[in-house]
Amino acid sequence: MWPAGSAIPTRNITGSLNGPYSVFVTANGDVYVDNGYKGRVRKWTLNATTSVTVMYVSDVCHGLFVDMNNTIYCSQGHANVIVARSPDGNANSSKIVAGNGSSGSTSNMLYFPMGIFVDINFNLYVADCDNDRIQFFKYGQMYGTTVVGEEASVSFALSNPTSIVLDANSDLFIVDSYNTRIVRSSSTGFRCVIGCTNAGGSNSDQLPYPWALAFDSYGNIFVSDYNKWSYNDTASVTVMYVSARCDGLFVDMNNTIYCSQSEAHIIVASSPDGNANSSTIVAGTGSSGSTSNMLDSPTGIFVDINFNLYVADSENDRIQFFKYGQMDGTTVAGVEASVSFAFSNPTSIVLDADNYLFIVDSNNNRIVRSDPTGFRCLVGCTDAGGSDSDQLRYPWALAFDSYGNIFVTDEYNNRIQKFIFQTNSCVHESWHIPSGII
Repeated sequence: MWPAGSAIPTRNITGSLNGPYSVFVTANGDVYVDNGYKGRVRKWTLNATTSVTVMYVSDVCHGLFVDMNNTIYCSQGHANVIVARSPDGNANSSKIVAGNGSSGSTSNMLYFPMGIFVDINFNLYVADCDNDRIQFFKYGQMYGTTVVGEEASVSFALSNPTSIVLDANSDLFIVDSYNTRIVRSSSTGFRCVIGCTNAGGSNSDQLPYPWALAFDSYGNIFVSDYNKWSYNDTASVTVMYVSARCDGLFVDMNNTIYCSQSEAHIIVASSPDGNANSSTIVAGTGSSGSTSNMLDSPTGIFVDINFNLYVADSENDRIQFFKYGQMDGTTVAGVEASVSFAFSNPTSIVLDADNYLFIVDSNNNRIVRSDPTGFRCLVGCTDAGGSDSDQLRYPWALAFDSYGNIFVTDEYNNRIQKFIFQTNSCVHESWHIPSGII
């Protein structure tokens, strides 16, 4: 934390945080921090060195807000809801105050909500990111009104709004992320106030990819501005520009780079013969869906020696197979496959040299493998997540080393697990579960 006018921090907040997405500071100096990957929101009072859990959540909070009554609001983008916890209840007593848990664009639905703001009358404003709009929910109502966006009474096009603030004059300030600008309401409608060149950049009047916005007590605006990510080291070059984060990466034998963009529901690829800007869509349409040419939040990807593409189609609970050059896929793992097998949020996939699939079945806390008769659980087969050596808790990614050992990122246990490959005299394969972790 930095005092006003200083570039030197005077306080660091720590305490087993795991990928915090959002922070909120109240007028009296209390700090609320999302720790959703550990299933909670934590609070540090002014000058405290330790925190307390004030709210348990089922997923990360992409936005946090605390109103005048100390009610805590958490926007859960993956779940498409806003949940709130009253100060009179316990940390487990949250309820849904906006959204119904499914993505959609009707007045009672949200699609990956991000930033939130609650006014003095306890009305709720939501940056409804993937619907490209700002939704307004009157206190106690579950049906919202579009106040900014193409469906509003005064139409104004937004692209992935991520943060919203209502000032003392009831003017809205919006981070219009993919349009790389800050938008403000006025008596005549909406207008751009920062980053109005229609192009992102690093000049003082430009924003590459703004994310969050806040005011200080003097009315100054602070914007968190993150650029498109590319791998950089002291001797690196940028090989691919992307419009959103890559939830999965793969480089095939021809050095073509593949990037799965869960927020855009597509897989893009960049040929080594092109420049860093020359990527093309190789799977997905850009909209979420479950038809053969669509994806919903794809994550892990794998390309075989014939350049066929396998996709962990996370929110559709399936693995999709796209033959080289084809945009219509086939479900090879999931309830719609020829051999039905139920997955829940698969996040990573690897095809081994024997053409067996290894799949991280994240919400089922297990690793699944194909075999000649179908699919079977290989690791984490107790039907319950945990921290024992034979258990996983929301695993995310999987990889092999050159000896056939499996390494798994065990996300909610904050560890990497190694499972040792073994063969016996009958040439049957198994993976030994060691007692330790790496």
